Amino acid sequence: MSEDAKLLMTVKGISALTAVTIVTAIDGIYRFETPETLVSFFGLAVPHKESAGKKVKVGVITKEGDPLVRKYLANVVMQQNMWCKNSDLAQFYRKKAETMPHWKAVTAAMRKLTCIIWAMLSKKQPYKFHPVMQS
Repeated sequence: MSEDAKLLMTVKGISALTAVTIVTAIDGIYRFETPETLVSFFGLAVPHKESAGKKVKVGVITKEGDPLVRKYLANVVMQQNMWCKNSDLAQFYRKKAETMPHWKAVTAAMRKLTCIIWAMLSKKQPYKFHPVMQS
């Protein structure tokens, strides 16, 4: 198993199979200059339409990229929500779920998770769990 896969497994909910699938799909984090390029590669980007100088979000993800990776990312989000209720990712999902439909909230959390994955692999650092304090 690669070092990148081992790094990804430091996130609760990412199994060996999920980690290897993500690392294989990425095929070298150096190919992605920013987290947004990785988000777009996984098909989680929301396309924009420009009219009269104003950018307007169209509202649906592009779904380009590997659908299996998107499925695994969604599973990680839901695992975090079920088993790590005070994690920053679970809190982010629940906050989004208050204002939007379930799958849109999951997709928003998947985008956040993709940005976390990009940072972890770019910096070669394990995930740092940041519990969110309940108020």
